[in-house]
Amino acid sequence: IEQRTKIGKKLSGVVIAMFSMMILANLDVVPGTAPTYDFVYAWVVPVAIPMFLFKANLVAIFKETGKTLIAFLLGGIGAMVGSVIMFFVLYRGPETFKLLGLFAATYVGGTINFVAISEILNISGDTLAAAVAADNVVMALAIIFLFLAPGIRWLAGKFKLDESEYREPGTKGPGEARFGGEDVVWTFTLAIVIAGGSMFIGTFIPK
Repeated sequence: IEQRTKIGKKLSGVVIAMFSMMILANLDVVPGTAPTYDFVYAWVVPVAIPMFLFKANLVAIFKETGKTLIAFLLGGIGAMVGSVIMFFVLYRGPETFKLLGLFAATYVGGTINFVAISEILNISGDTLAAAVAADNVVMALAIIFLFLAPGIRWLAGKFKLDESEYREPGTKGPGEARFGGEDVVWTFTLAIVIAGGSMFIGTFIPK
């Protein structure tokens, strides 16, 4: 849909997938809870976290991101301030404290943070389901806006795009080695070892 239709290109595959799953879940085509979801939370996410971090080059990030890093820091501060404000505006009891931390974390670090904080704060049941629904709706609208924003002439005219400034740190040149199959195996294996070791060490930490 993303590649073959005009609206798909504007919305992106991420937004289409999010809205499709929300519709299917509300129609009971896809279950709201299932052992598969618990498996993803308990095993896939812990392995995915170190795999995400393998690609991070902190030195290159600080040297090459420039204004993007400043924008991210301002966005993170805005997310935390907004979460605190909405806590007082929409206070609904003790669970609101947990949702404050949950949304502040997810809007700074994404879905990985959402899953991790929900596990740490023991958010489950209807509260977690409502949080997931609210997060998906808000993020879908935000992503749609970000995809449509470059096409808004008034808004695009306010910013000058320098593609070299937004090049991904560590990008390989035409003649340099690429990430291959053997690298995938080693990365996945190392991620499992790190995730398993972290979970094992966590059993000795008192709650």
